[in-house]
This record gives sequence, C-alpha cells and structure tokens, in this order.
Amino acid sequence: MILVNPGERGENIVIYAQKDNEIPIMKKPRKLAPENQFLLFLCRVRVGLFECDLARRFQASIGTVSMLVTSWAKLLYLRLGSMNIDEKQCQ
Repeated sequence: MILVNPGERGENIVIYAQKDNEIPIMKKPRKLAPENQFLLFLCRVRVGLFECDLARRFQASIGTVSMLVTSWAKLLYLRLGSMNIDEKQCQ
C-alpha cells in the first residue's frame, strides 16, 4: 500500500460524485479506514459482490460504496497506470 499511499486516514483518495465523475466533491471524514475501503474495492472488482451486499457488510450506504469503488479505481489507475512494466523484469 506504500506505492498507492492512500494516506493515514484516506486523505489522498479523492471522492468523486456519481453524476459527474470529473468533479471531486469535498472531502468528508470517512467511517471506513483506507484498508477497509481497499478491501471493499477488491470485493467488488474481484469477487463481484453487488453494491447492496457490500453496503450491508461494511455498514455504508449504496451511494458511498459506489463512490468508493469509483474513487479507488481512479486512484489505482493514476498511480499504477504510470508504472513501466517490462516483461524482461518479470522473468
């Protein structure tokens, strides 16, 4: 998580509104720690759990789950998408 660096309390994660994904909304105190937000994101994209199920499991609203998944996807794309992955290094 150091490479991604969401911040101690998730301050580096920009939350985007659902309607317009280009305009960040104001940062609010978050109930979920960054580790739990990342777990929520992984459960959505890897396991394929529905947003209503995740909302129930993490005790958050469906809108919050949707915003967190979108925000983490953008954060990971920006941080990891710029990495140069060379096939020779992987072998």
